[in-house]
Amino acid sequence: MHITHHLLTIFLNIYVINAAIIAWSNKKVEISPLLPFDDEDLEKLVKTLGVERVYLFKVSLKDGNAAIPKNLKEVMNGFHSSYNPNGNIATSNAVELFLSEDCNGIDTNKIQKTTGKLSNSTDFLCVLDVTYPRKKRAVGKSPENDRTKSLTTPKEAVIYIGQNKKDNQYALLYSSKPLKLEINNTTKYLGNTDNSLITVDKRFNIPIPLEEKGKVTLRFGISWISGYWYLQTVKVEMIDESNDNFNYDLTTDENIMASADFSYHCNGRSVFSDEKSGTKLIIYDLQVQLDAKKKRFGDVNDCVPFTTAPIWSGLFVFTILGVGLIVALTAIMDIKTMDKFDNHKTKNLSITVME
Repeated sequence: MHITHHLLTIFLNIYVINAAIIAWSNKKVEISPLLPFDDEDLEKLVKTLGVERVYLFKVSLKDGNAAIPKNLKEVMNGFHSSYNPNGNIATSNAVELFLSEDCNGIDTNKIQKTTGKLSNSTDFLCVLDVTYPRKKRAVGKSPENDRTKSLTTPKEAVIYIGQNKKDNQYALLYSSKPLKLEINNTTKYLGNTDNSLITVDKRFNIPIPLEEKGKVTLRFGISWISGYWYLQTVKVEMIDESNDNFNYDLTTDENIMASADFSYHCNGRSVFSDEKSGTKLIIYDLQVQLDAKKKRFGDVNDCVPFTTAPIWSGLFVFTILGVGLIVALTAIMDIKTMDKFDNHKTKNLSITVME
């Protein structure tokens, strides 16, 4: 998903958690909003666009619920732009911008003074790093309550990224919708969380705060067999509003596995369940990898088997036609022609039934 200046007004009202990246240029900017964006990605973007003039800006919003300044569209008007809510780039050399008193605007004059007059004939790239400070906790409040307020359940895709510091690898799990947890005859939707809280060791541990009081921790079991990794179990630990602890061990019938350096993907619903308690964890359009070298998925091992129903149907029809063709060719080859011919100079031929 990429945006142009025509769609910018939609993203000006989007809220993010820690930092976001907004880039605009005279050339088409393509940044995926679902993947993290770091300094290496910025270097690749500069090479792809082939621009020499690169300007880096930064602005710090006052709280996690503040909207991106509305007058920013005045600077980007007429240019291509793109938005990424998972930015993490170095801003030590960036030009710092300040908010207006009503927090609805920034000092755009400073941007124009830094870049000079820009036009579509000028090859350039401007990048704005928007940071959202963490909320300070009041005395007596727990960290879980703070994260519950700042990390609400999203309505779109979620992605969890944890680092295995021992092997210097990343574990990633993506769902096209918030994860659905059916537990104790209630339904809870699990959205994004602070990736710095995610850990990877023998399990892929994902703590997710709930909109109400409480927290759910998903502990996915990791198995390595003959160069293949497997993800077949998950332990669900939940702390509800009354601070009661609940633990459930869920399994899946789906063969979630891939070889090293590969990710696993499957469209539809991937279900982890426990028949005794009736607990279910549903992940939509699952894509997961446990040994990523960077914060991005590798090549995909898709769950669609090679011999699907259409393929079997085609093979069946081909077999019938092939057998019919073989029988026809065999019958034609068995036809025998006469080795004698009727001639008026000789005695007439008489053909018996045996011949």
